[in-house]
Amino acid sequence: MCSGGVLQRFNAGLALSLALLVPGTAVARLAPVPDKPYRHMLIEERSDDRGMQRFVSERRLVFHPLPTGFALDLTILDASAPANGSGAMFAAALAGLKGRTVRFLLDQEGRILGIDDAAAVWAALCAAVDRAAAASPPASAARQRAADAMAAAFRTLPAHRRQDMLSSLVNATLAGALAARLPVEDSAISISARSPTGMPVALPGRETVRIIDDRTILITTTAQGDVTAPPPGATGPSRISVTISKRVDRAAGLILESREQRETTLGAGPTARRNTSLTVSRLDPPVF
Repeated sequence: MCSGGVLQRFNAGLALSLALLVPGTAVARLAPVPDKPYRHMLIEERSDDRGMQRFVSERRLVFHPLPTGFALDLTILDASAPANGSGAMFAAALAGLKGRTVRFLLDQEGRILGIDDAAAVWAALCAAVDRAAAASPPASAARQRAADAMAAAFRTLPAHRRQDMLSSLVNATLAGALAARLPVEDSAISISARSPTGMPVALPGRETVRIIDDRTILITTTAQGDVTAPPPGATGPSRISVTISKRVDRAAGLILESREQRETTLGAGPTARRNTSLTVSRLDPPVF
């Protein structure tokens, strides 16, 4: 006799196979292995003229079926970051949630509808940031003011921004509409990015969607463009380039692996500076 999880995965795989055979149809439905732990690793590396910073976080994800979707329980198992700068505040924020289970309520397509006990979760995160700001070494008055300002910003963030920030802990694993993508050889797209001054910019690019097997697709995106308003100290326009790849389990509605590389060249000529970042997300399914 097949278990409920095995039968669910078979039905999801069969639906995907039919969708790929019938033009104009697609599947966008969340169907993870229920009540079993997934392991999620997130690694980010940032490099600029001051050196390289590395952030690592390990999480456990468990999907519990509900009549209207799923409850996704996230537990941060470990987190590490550089000892100084924004990395320290990032580590402090995650440390406030380490070992604590945060429950996200999802609909059938994997959209986040809400967060259980969100006020208490946010209070724990803010308390950790406050402690980090108070304990930061007084290297400079400017750095201390920046740490205090960041802690204050966390406490006064509007409710919808709080949910967005907490949701970012699991967004890298939820395929949502990506699970409905059909194969495309090469198409023109535009993606949003942020300029070195923090302003939103639209970058033109190309995208390819390829079938890997009967339940998995690979989405590859490349985009680049110039930013005409350079940041202070830069001469000439800045250039941003982005390369993103996502391996999506369409049957489960999950992103199994993603790699996002961004490069920003600030200015031109011998005074040009380059900032790069690489973010890698990997979701390991439960082992039976």
